[in-house]
Amino acid sequence: MARTLRSTPWLLLVWLCYGWYFHFWPHFYTANESVRLDFIQAVVETGEPALNPIADRHGRVPVDASEKDGRLLMDKAPGLALLAMPLYPLLKAAGIPVGGVGVWRLGWAGCVFAIALPLVWSYALLARWLFSLGLARRAVHATLLSLALASPLMAYATLFFGHGLAAACSLAAFALLATGPSDSEGDQRATAGARWAGGLVAGFMGLVDTPCFILAALLCLYALGQPSWSRGDAAGRSPGALLARLRYAAPVIAGVALATAAQLAYNHWVLGDPWSFTYQYKRDEVFAEIMASGAMGFALPSAEALWGLTFGHKRGVFYHAPWLLFAVIGLVRAARSEQPRARRDGRWLLGITAGYFLLISGFVDWTAGDAAFARHLLPAVSLLAVGLAWAWPRDDTPPLPAAVVYASVIIGFFLHASAVVSWPYHFAVVDMPAIQLSWGLVVQESWAPSAGRLLGMSDAGSMQLWLAAVLGCWVWSWLLLRRAGERIPARARSQRVALGMALTTVWFSLLVTAVEDPPERAVQVGRFNAQRFMTWRAE
Repeated sequence: MARTLRSTPWLLLVWLCYGWYFHFWPHFYTANESVRLDFIQAVVETGEPALNPIADRHGRVPVDASEKDGRLLMDKAPGLALLAMPLYPLLKAAGIPVGGVGVWRLGWAGCVFAIALPLVWSYALLARWLFSLGLARRAVHATLLSLALASPLMAYATLFFGHGLAAACSLAAFALLATGPSDSEGDQRATAGARWAGGLVAGFMGLVDTPCFILAALLCLYALGQPSWSRGDAAGRSPGALLARLRYAAPVIAGVALATAAQLAYNHWVLGDPWSFTYQYKRDEVFAEIMASGAMGFALPSAEALWGLTFGHKRGVFYHAPWLLFAVIGLVRAARSEQPRARRDGRWLLGITAGYFLLISGFVDWTAGDAAFARHLLPAVSLLAVGLAWAWPRDDTPPLPAAVVYASVIIGFFLHASAVVSWPYHFAVVDMPAIQLSWGLVVQESWAPSAGRLLGMSDAGSMQLWLAAVLGCWVWSWLLLRRAGERIPARARSQRVALGMALTTVWFSLLVTAVEDPPERAVQVGRFNAQRFMTWRAE
């Protein structure tokens, strides 16, 4: 309890960082977000899932809409919209205008309470799991900071997409299933309550992002793969051992099954057929063609997609968050550890993340349209990131390798923070969007709307306060480590910091100089933003 209380300010600071910026402009509606907001309004106001009344009122039809028998429908998984739905009547009851151009307030509230808050909760569960493994406090804090502030999760905490919430569910479900009291043999198993919670969270993840039902099934296998109770059978394959595994995993499987049943019930409510999905009735011809390819857009993995999702400079997770490479190394170390729990969990995490990477690389629209980073991979990225705890530099790590790890985290922060404070919709036509678009807008001082602007602050002042909150997260972690007595020797610390700063400067310079063409698209977006900002201020 004491450790939780000491960490509460850090969690609140992260939540503040996530909720400070919002990416909703009056008269500008992104496809992915607006259809969810329309769905919320339609269900609350009419009790029906058809978007027609809202589309008629707004005079527009969302791009990401499906249509069957003349009824406009949300073509997304329903989880996020259902979770955020209570906010609509609450805001209206509080007298906060959320209709018409004011619908951005509903989107912002949805991001803060239905995405950012679950993410912060998942970080608390992650910390509990990592601490239970006996890892160094320094490594645990560094992992949490890197995942929260130097990964795509930071950007998608500010967007009313389902991927940030799905990542929170993925991380929370695994942490719930991996943490629990130890038995006499030293194995640690989740309590029955934690298994029920883990199964329900894993199943809800599928309701948020449909392909995540596969990830939920993998988590069921993880629960089945816990150590056998039949100690006399080394392989754990006796009938008694198998029954013990099934009894142990039953709450997890039941939780996922309940969510599956909820998805089928939703399909029946919306389409009249539990086995049909709204994805199959997309209005847009391009999207419809994607869904008609393979199995609802999924085929065999392609080398092009796999490279683009990993190292490609348009969507690659290792390009934008290079510290994830060290997380892979860390999971390999965990998988080879002498500690049974670390070895088991490391192997499972490597297998689960590799399988999900392959699944998404088989999606026809793996670039994910005009969206920042590899958004479909976020549920797997959140699991992969925990490997950094095993790869974080120790006291005996030479200065140069330690500095490379530090620099990789700083680069990850720069590339993702630029999207948060400016423009997180990376157009598919931009070859290097993190530098050409988001960072280009930062240089132009074209900022996104923020809580600071609502409070009457200048955009520059608002951004500085946000950076102060980010710095506060690191300072609070440093204070906790100092209190715990974990300090790097002064000489080693100064060497690492100096080398890290130098490497970061060179690294970022190489990224910028790699841009061959002038960021003309960034200039266009900057002018567009400026026009929208003036409209926003006027209203």
